[in-house]
Amino acid sequence: MKTVLVPTDFSETSKKAIEYVVQFFEDMAGVCKLILLHSYSVPKTEDFSKVVEINDMAKSKAKSRLEDEVQWAQNLSQDRFLEVEPILHMGSLESVISQVLKDNKVDLIVMGKDGGEHVEQIYKILKHNKFLSPLLIVFN
Repeated sequence: MKTVLVPTDFSETSKKAIEYVVQFFEDMAGVCKLILLHSYSVPKTEDFSKVVEINDMAKSKAKSRLEDEVQWAQNLSQDRFLEVEPILHMGSLESVISQVLKDNKVDLIVMGKDGGEHVEQIYKILKHNKFLSPLLIVFN
């Protein structure tokens, strides 16, 4: 089974990357495992008594959106060949991806790009940690 990691921020660009993975693996024999990864951060607050509450709200919202994205990806593949595993972690995208790569055998990372620095940061993580997963960029 091939395992593909797709970081998502729920944007149209991220959806393009997921669509690409579904189309790419549609004709392959066997099942593809798609790890949908979302990292979130907790908004800063001056009121430390509300940190746990704010964290819980941020996590709940991210979890709900990730579950919607998983369902959307499964519908795209018509549940035939795609096993979707959601992963939700608090932290920077770079640190979360680094941990996911340590914990999973990932054959390919597919990211959508329409600007920003994340792709460059991910490349640095792969190179620095000597991860062997190729990085495929899908432009919006």
